[in-house]
Amino acid sequence: MKALGIEYGGQFDDGGLTFAIADGAQVGDAVTLTATATMGRGADSAPFGGKLMKIEKDGRGTVNRHGVLVVPCDPALTIGQQGLVVDGAGKVKAGAAGAGRQGLVIAIQDGMAAIEFD
Repeated sequence: MKALGIEYGGQFDDGGLTFAIADGAQVGDAVTLTATATMGRGADSAPFGGKLMKIEKDGRGTVNRHGVLVVPCDPALTIGQQGLVVDGAGKVKAGAAGAGRQGLVIAIQDGMAAIEFD
């Protein structure tokens, strides 16, 4: 299914969504919506959108948004249910005063966080 330039299912049947990918984003980054149907590293404190899984030659890529995502994290992130945002450099961090997308941080190890999203 495709709506407004976003394809459900991605290029592969991995449950992700296909977006245009903003310059500078890298596979494995924590990304956010930066423009219509476009994901990228975004501005500091923008809501966490998902994990960039793949970038194709055409500049589009697959972003996973649900399930347990393992992404680079800010060293100050702690476990527990909280609002999550990006830092603008590919990492996820806690949003100020609970701002951001709600997720359950279930583990943090070696600069990576495992986060569950419904």
